[in-house]
Amino acid sequence: MSEFTFESFKNYVSKYVVGEDDIIKLIYVGINAARRSKTLPAFLLRGPPGAGKTMITQIVADYFNAHYVFIQTTLNTTEDELIYKFVPSEQTRSGVRVQYGSLPDALIKSREKITVLTIDEFDKTRPSADALLLDYLQNARVSFRIDEKEDVIVGDKNNLIVFITSNDNREFSEPLLRRVITINFKLPDPKDVEKLLRRHFDDEKIIKTLTTMYIASLTTELTKPITIQELIQLGHAMTIMPDVDFNQLLLSFVVKNVEDLYKLHRSVKELNVTQITQQYRELPDVGDTIVGTVNNIAVLSQQTSQQQPTAQRTTTVQQLLTRIKLPVNKIVQTITNADKVKDEIESSFNAAIDTNTFSQYSNIIKTFSPEPTDRPDVLGKFKVVLDDTLRLTSDKPLTLREVYNIFHKMDFEAYVEDYVYLHNGYKDVIDLTGRYQELQFTYYTKDVIVAVHKENHTYFVLRLDNVKGRLYKVKAYVNKQDLDNEKRRHQYEFIEGLFNNYQLQNVLEKTLSDVQWSRDEILKGKYFESDKYKTLSNFVNDTKGILDLHTEIDVETDYAYAATASITRRRGKDECEPMYNISADSGRNYVKFTFNYLCVTMYVDENAKVEGKKISIANEVYNIASKYVGEYELLDGIKMFHKMAEELNDYAKNVCSKLNEMVKNGH
Repeated sequence: MSEFTFESFKNYVSKYVVGEDDIIKLIYVGINAARRSKTLPAFLLRGPPGAGKTMITQIVADYFNAHYVFIQTTLNTTEDELIYKFVPSEQTRSGVRVQYGSLPDALIKSREKITVLTIDEFDKTRPSADALLLDYLQNARVSFRIDEKEDVIVGDKNNLIVFITSNDNREFSEPLLRRVITINFKLPDPKDVEKLLRRHFDDEKIIKTLTTMYIASLTTELTKPITIQELIQLGHAMTIMPDVDFNQLLLSFVVKNVEDLYKLHRSVKELNVTQITQQYRELPDVGDTIVGTVNNIAVLSQQTSQQQPTAQRTTTVQQLLTRIKLPVNKIVQTITNADKVKDEIESSFNAAIDTNTFSQYSNIIKTFSPEPTDRPDVLGKFKVVLDDTLRLTSDKPLTLREVYNIFHKMDFEAYVEDYVYLHNGYKDVIDLTGRYQELQFTYYTKDVIVAVHKENHTYFVLRLDNVKGRLYKVKAYVNKQDLDNEKRRHQYEFIEGLFNNYQLQNVLEKTLSDVQWSRDEILKGKYFESDKYKTLSNFVNDTKGILDLHTEIDVETDYAYAATASITRRRGKDECEPMYNISADSGRNYVKFTFNYLCVTMYVDENAKVEGKKISIANEVYNIASKYVGEYELLDGIKMFHKMAEELNDYAKNVCSKLNEMVKNGH
């Protein structure tokens, strides 16, 4: 339990739940207090279905890598069923054999390691069941008869954590309440749901869809509320099965019958967009992007719960997502009146094609060199569509590099997603806006920064979401149409600065190149005390999980010809000089150090009576260098490279001593 700190516990639980800091604190304090007082930590989790009570018990078990014993009680669950388990047996007259049930099973498991026992919806049991838990929670003990014998099972209080969940269908006895810490749950706020979904999904359209479904579920009475786990499962299903009917996924993952599906559709249709954006200002504008789409999804007639949705009017996940507008409203959280993109076909890129020159079509090919297909209207991520005009579109976000490369080649509007690394954090963002005078901050927190250029239209929207440390996810809407030349220049200079100085791959390239050119400092060990190393460590830690950075160490194949030690005459004082060469190179995600040669030379006065002599040290040098050959994580590899240099240097000193002895002995 020495590693059970609040920081580690909160960080782990917060991966799966948001907006529950008070609950996390109570569980942490409850477990710690019980350990110190030598009592059993027991919690009563109360609240409506779908509030996450059961889920958090599994998360706690996962944190401790604990045994997880789960009991689902029903209106018919008896006290005996909590203690006994009845299994078929041919060895008994009755045809059944009695075994330990969940309560004693948890006690036995607690003797081995930490065990989390969850008694779910205990309020469904009879009030007499309360008495069964009194001795259990007081002494980690249960008494019962099995095979006509009285038996007592005792567990380890230090290893047992008990959760009892309740939907408040009945009150519990006072003795039971005295033995538990009561924690009250409420349904998660949509803002918190949206934040949690962002930890699981990068696709903004999926996040919008799931958030909207959750908000709609709060305004209608479903058979069972939609839980966070169900939303996450639905999101993964949408990702894996884009060709499946969306209604079928709703029935499979979040609603339990067709009647609930109809209620959910009706609730979505009745969502008040203005009310939502005012009440949940930190949410994206879910209304305009989703509500109209869902209205077109296989709207059910007044069907009963036994009827199925009309098969001819299905809408697949892919069809749903491609109808959702991305620009502007996709990333502006605080501006509810931002202009809507009025195109018939919604996309993340839009550029009209001049049908006289077709220059835009040609420029896409020249700029991006897309792999040709058997269709002339498909150019990599770009497609040619004919709506009211002929134009280029894309249903995938552009990168900063793509927008930067195409900026001067055509008029367009585009949605951008990329990663940027800001060494100075928010200060870099402020410095950048000096290049774009019209860009104004509209939202400014440590986690989210939003800036907008809006006049008669919205021309630019920048959103930066902090991922970790100095790493940010940038989301931008770029519209260079109808701008005068000066404002276009400001917009371009901003994109240029953001791309060249902060785009993650560019920062990575400069970082690895700096490591390469710091080779001599690394060899001497000075590098590890420098600001360069601190900057590199921050970069590696902040980008872990997104970048796979490593160091390669190798040996030149013809090392045998260069690894020598010799005695040479020259004018001047006697001295021994080791010279070794290790080349450095960097690639897309690695730095490579290659050992080339080591020459140890003993210089003696030109008048000395010692003939020049060479000895081979190739095998010894190879044995040293080859120990370090391999691929390592970047920071570990740099340290291994320095360690190799130290060992080679120590070996060179020993060779110098041998050569000095040869000189003294006249050899």
